[in-house]
Amino acid sequence: MSSPAVVARAAVAFIPFAAAVPYLANGGFEAPFLNTGSFVQISGGNEPSGFGWSIVGNIDLVGGYWNAEEGAQSIDLSGIGAATIQRAMSTTPIGASCTLSFWYSGIFECNSPNTTKQFAVYVDNTLMGTFVFTKPPTWSRAAMGWVRSAVTFTATSANHLIKFVSQEYSACGAALDNVQVDGITSSSSSTATISASSSPLQTPSSSGSQTGEAFSAWRRFLQVSSPWLRVVPVPCCAGC
Repeated sequence: MSSPAVVARAAVAFIPFAAAVPYLANGGFEAPFLNTGSFVQISGGNEPSGFGWSIVGNIDLVGGYWNAEEGAQSIDLSGIGAATIQRAMSTTPIGASCTLSFWYSGIFECNSPNTTKQFAVYVDNTLMGTFVFTKPPTWSRAAMGWVRSAVTFTATSANHLIKFVSQEYSACGAALDNVQVDGITSSSSSTATISASSSPLQTPSSSGSQTGEAFSAWRRFLQVSSPWLRVVPVPCCAGC
């Protein structure tokens, strides 16, 4: 498959992993549960109970129309246009390093001629990297070609906001699944700053076996509510 491009804002030396434990609830977008082959468009301000993410714009939560990287569900970052998903997380102790990892692919439908799908990752307002998925010749809904990547950041406060920002301004954008935050050995530095270390591991996923019914040819154009940030604190590096 074609190698996805990754543009990192800042490159720093890799930090060795300690015993890493994922802490991010619903990073695989398995809640709320959807019937196989179905999808729901979620707008900012109307996030369902248990979803755990705040949305700016709207996304598609998809249950089995294409193969998820893990579990049965994943999301399209562009519902009817570019959207952002974000959540606040606890990052203690200050000075600890954390790795935000995720799997991504692209949705090459909606009569779009594009062969790439792009999104950006932020911690607070710091751009950690821009990620581009290039459509492989063998792409299909059953063979999504999921790619794993990660960025590393250093906690500079007790809470940080992580964001995934679509850069596709029509329906059918980048697909996202299996987001995790792993703790790494604490730093002894008293001058820690947020910095990026983007790591495109390019490991194709063999998981996911769901097949779905035909996706509707027409997306539901829902009125987007005025978004407001709903802070959903979850532990990240506590005890690192």
